[in-house]
Amino acid sequence: MTSKTIFYTFLIITGIIILGGICCWAHFYYHRSMDSSLMHGQGKEITLAVPDMYCASCPITIQKVLKDSKGVMSAKADFKTKSVIVRYDPHETSIQNMTETFKSIGYSSILLKEEH
Repeated sequence: MTSKTIFYTFLIITGIIILGGICCWAHFYYHRSMDSSLMHGQGKEITLAVPDMYCASCPITIQKVLKDSKGVMSAKADFKTKSVIVRYDPHETSIQNMTETFKSIGYSSILLKEEH
C-alpha cells in the first residue's frame, strides 16, 4: 500500500465516523427536544383505542399515517392492546383531526386517556 492509499483510506474512515456521530447526535437531539416540549406544556399525549386492528400490519399503517400528519410528534401503535399512544402539538392538530385521519384509512378510534 502506498502512503497515498493509506491517507485516503484514513480520510474515508474518519468521514464515516464523523458522519455517524452527527447522525446519532441529531437523533438524540430530535427526541430530547420532543420530550422537553411535552414537559414544558407545548405538547400533549393521548391514548386511543383502535378496535379495528385485525392484523399485525395494522399498527405499522396507523403509525405511518399518524407520523406523517401535521402536528403529530410521535405515534406508537400496539396490536396486542389495540391502542395507539400519540404525542402531538395541540396548536397544530386536535384529537378530532386524528379521529378523522383514522376514519380516512378505515379505522375507528376511542379516546382512552389524555395527559397534559
